[in-house]
Amino acid sequence: MKYVLPALAMLVAITAEAQTHVEIRGGATIGSHSGSRAGLELVPGPSLDVTVRRDLTGNLSVYGSFSRLEFGCEDQFCAGSEPTITGNHGVLGAEVGWRNLWARAGGMFGTAAMSVTDDAQTGFGMQGSAGLRFDVRGAVQVVQAFTLERMQSRTAVGTDWATAVSFDLGLAYALQR
Repeated sequence: MKYVLPALAMLVAITAEAQTHVEIRGGATIGSHSGSRAGLELVPGPSLDVTVRRDLTGNLSVYGSFSRLEFGCEDQFCAGSEPTITGNHGVLGAEVGWRNLWARAGGMFGTAAMSVTDDAQTGFGMQGSAGLRFDVRGAVQVVQAFTLERMQSRTAVGTDWATAVSFDLGLAYALQR
């Protein structure tokens, strides 16, 4: 306990001068679903990511985001029905950055389901992403991201896994302190 209060005070002092950013990205996703027994499907769908990021130091940030993605499936068990796999997740994680480069890792909680089943249940997952940021004007940045997500796809029958790869482009805005 004697170390907890000084650590919290230091964290509050560091974040008092920190910058908060809001980021919105959209793009395309491809992926695979273990329940389909197909490999990586090259049937793209849309992706959307809305993130709030708080700088802790010059190179370290924490973030929370909402991630929605969708991709198609045509092979193996998908043949004939051609469903889409949709993921909706909240994500909490950390980001490291250096100059224009950044990388993130976080834990996910939400749903991932095939469109032919409507009994999706919540599950966990993980997200890793990396990309570039370029200052445009004032507090605005252009953000490019390459994201890999691995999600539980739980149904009443059992647990499968969905893996998605997204390429996104968007804007970030630094909020005033």
